[in-house]
Formats: sequence, C-alpha cells, structure tokens
Amino acid sequence: MDWPFSTLLIGGSIYMLYHQSQRLKNLPDLIFSKIGGVLPYKKNNTYEKNDDNYTYDPSRININDIQIGFLVDYNLNTYHAVDHIQYVLNKSHNEERIQLNSGIDELYLFKIKNTSNHSVKIGQKINIYAISDSLDTDIFLNQKPKSILRYKEKSYFRDKETRGSIYSFRTNKTVSKFVKWDYWDEERTHFLSIIQKDVKNFSAFYGKIVSDSAFSEILPKK
Repeated sequence: MDWPFSTLLIGGSIYMLYHQSQRLKNLPDLIFSKIGGVLPYKKNNTYEKNDDNYTYDPSRININDIQIGFLVDYNLNTYHAVDHIQYVLNKSHNEERIQLNSGIDELYLFKIKNTSNHSVKIGQKINIYAISDSLDTDIFLNQKPKSILRYKEKSYFRDKETRGSIYSFRTNKTVSKFVKWDYWDEERTHFLSIIQKDVKNFSAFYGKIVSDSAFSEILPKK
C-alpha cells in the first residue's frame, strides 16, 4: 500500500471516528427531542404571561404586590426581592416565583393563582442529587421522576406534572419552556418541586405552605 493512499485512509478513519463520537455525544439530546421532551425555548407554541395588574395602592400593599426591588419581612428577617418569574401554564392558571435575599439567607416565594385557588409557598433551592443521585437519569429514561421521592428522611408523593413557558419580569419576555413535577408529603404541608428546562437543565425546590400573614412590612421599591 503506497504512502499517499495510507495517509488518506488513516485521515478518513480519524474523521469517521470523530463524527461518530459527536453523534454519540449528542445522542441524549436527539433521543430527548424525538420522544417529546422539553426543548429549548422557541417563539412558537408558548403561553404568554397572564395579564395581571401589577400596580398597587401604597396604603394597602400586600403579598400579591411584591415585585423586584420590594422589601419584605419574614421569620424575623428582612428580605429584598431580587428576581421575579412566572410559570405560565395556560390562560387561567399561573405560578409566580420571587427570589428573596437577606444578604445571608436566600428564599423563594411561590404564589399560585388560578380560577379556583390561591396559595403561598416558601422554599429553598436544593441540589437535585440531594434528592436522588439518579434523578436526572430517571427523568431521561422514563420522562418523569419516580412516583415517590425521599428527602430529609421523609416521603414525598408525585402530585402533578405541568408544562408551559417561563416569563421573566426582569427582561419582560418569555425565556424558555419548562416541565415541572410537584410532590407533597402525606400531610400536604411540605413540598418538593423539580423543574426541567432542557435535557441537562434541572432545578429543585423544597419548602412548605405558609399564610399570607407570615409576611409583613412589605415596602415598595424606591
């Protein structure tokens, strides 16, 4: 075998190996898209933000008025609202998530509002592997997490799955799609929420239901 032909053959083999390695690298994303998983945000087929009125009466401010820049007291600490998004499910149901920061502690306020229900949850962001070291694999293989999850020596039971779009109040635009799985303990007082925005982007939250009255001294942004 002459030298130019050998060089060409070796070069072609290296290219084919590289090409196949790239296909294998992207295989999870390809499979995920084929079986209807959550895809990165595209302009079409998304829900728009609900047309809520975010003006407020300074003399009667309540938890529903909290926006980026507001101050609020919770559990003897003062928190600053630093981020605000809305999980838009459809035209009659949405959930807002407000990130609260005290400078030491970080909490997330969830406000759920639909045509028949209003509830408030407070929670913390947690690592998905603190729940299960195979959580992302389970979702990839089964299109959802397991029916029962354990966290802090307590069982949480899958309640529902929701899909929609995420609207950012900071940028005033829809930023991605999502799928979310909500879990509750047996008393339905504490929750786990797992959120997926694409094949490799997960977040999880743990917390409890609270009363509106748990929040006080709500002050608007200056």
